[in-house]
Amino acid sequence: MTVELKDPEQAAASEPEAIEGGAKLDEADRALLADAKRQLERHKRDARTAELFAFFASLVAIAALLAVAFKLDDQSNSGQISAAPGATPQGTMPAGSPMSGGGPAAASPSAGATKTVSIQLGEMFVKPNVSTVAAGKVTFVAHNSGKMTHELMVERSPIKVDAPGQPNEDAALGMVPDMAPGESGRMTLNLRPGTYELFCNIPGHYAAGQHVTFTVQ
Repeated sequence: MTVELKDPEQAAASEPEAIEGGAKLDEADRALLADAKRQLERHKRDARTAELFAFFASLVAIAALLAVAFKLDDQSNSGQISAAPGATPQGTMPAGSPMSGGGPAAASPSAGATKTVSIQLGEMFVKPNVSTVAAGKVTFVAHNSGKMTHELMVERSPIKVDAPGQPNEDAALGMVPDMAPGESGRMTLNLRPGTYELFCNIPGHYAAGQHVTFTVQ
């Protein structure tokens, strides 16, 4: 008996029915049926292989897209961070700016401020609390801690004198006039760098040693 199969699946399904119905298949029919089964299994394997191939191809495509996306993102970030020559990066201050804290143009907190020098006068001395001060405005605060009247005068060295031990009072840059014992006075001068003398010009006091050298830088 010869069996013609149009569809391998129908052929595979007909075998159990033939056996159950008692029909006998010869060797040629059995071989044809076995071949149909093998073809069916091969088709199934080919279908699974195609599905796996499509799945892995999709994974490769997704990985490639991700790689391109990360590369474009890195390039974008690099473009934002890189600054043009001479440009100041965001969040920083140019060197020498008032807020940078450094550089030759950084201003000192005390720049332009008036400096104060305290001076004690007595028999026969002139004692400033500092011997050197920065150039600019300087306020001299004098206090007579002695028992005699004293005054304070400031003059650039070398001082002018009317006679030995007697400075020319008109050449002085400034003066705190006569102070009785316990009194105080003050004056403010704008001094340039150089050497100055602080002295009392009550007659005889300078000659007695009531003067001191003072430096302005």
